[in-house]
Amino acid sequence: MPDPTSFALFCAAALVLAVTPGPASVRRLREASGAAMIALGVGLALARRPAA
Repeated sequence: MPDPTSFALFCAAALVLAVTPGPASVRRLREASGAAMIALGVGLALARRPAA
C-alpha cells in the first residue's frame, strides 16, 4: 500500500497539471475572445438607434 502522504502529493500534482492551461488552451481562449469582440462590434454597428 502506498504512503498516504506521497499519494496525496501525487494527486495534488496531477490536479495542478490538469487545471493549469497549456499554450494551446491559452491560444484557443484568446481566439475565442477575439471572435466574441468582433461579434459584439458587428452587432453594435448593425444595431438601430432608438427613435427619439
